[in-house]
Amino acid sequence: MSINFLSGTKGTRLFARAQCKKDGKTTCVYNIDVTDDLGRAIAQFVGTGYKL
Repeated sequence: MSINFLSGTKGTRLFARAQCKKDGKTTCVYNIDVTDDLGRAIAQFVGTGYKL
């Protein structure tokens, strides 16, 4: 997994939007973007999961 902190928040609320980029037989990849209520990009998460 990787998390990039892009900016400090100026707003009062945080929002996270998850998106599945790959959902294969053995692996999956997710991107999660975090923004504040002013629309500023706060952080980005990219994670790879392994299915058993």
